[in-house]
Amino acid sequence: MPLLQPKRTKYRKQMRRRGNFRRSSSKGTELKNGNFGLRVLDSKLVTANAIEAVRLVLSRSLTQQSKGRKKLFHIKLFPDFPYTKKPLCSGMGSGKADVVGYRAVVKRGRIVVELNIEDKDLAKKILRSASYKLGMKSKFVTKGAPDTNW
Repeated sequence: MPLLQPKRTKYRKQMRRRGNFRRSSSKGTELKNGNFGLRVLDSKLVTANAIEAVRLVLSRSLTQQSKGRKKLFHIKLFPDFPYTKKPLCSGMGSGKADVVGYRAVVKRGRIVVELNIEDKDLAKKILRSASYKLGMKSKFVTKGAPDTNW
């Protein structure tokens, strides 16, 4: 199964991002589709492999919960930023390297995963295991609870 990547892009390679990457997020900071969520406390580039690992953890831990109902989790990331890597033993120069994979830019304060289940303890357990796969500092949030310090 291929990992997450855009179906088509206007340009194959992009320039590296600089500047406002370390600022906090202005979009995606509130829960929309679920009761519980995972808020990121760092700014980082998350690879498609990490997002796929989070998806696998969520789907495997929620299989006994779903029982044919609607989707119980939402991943609010998509890797659309290509990154390149030169092969080993290649010298300086000779142009930019080939695209190796895709990443998603995640800023501080963004909600990455939402769960639509009722049990708070189970949601906390599942989101903790998903945060290990994400590799960033994160925080468990609930719908309706005031959360200002992130």
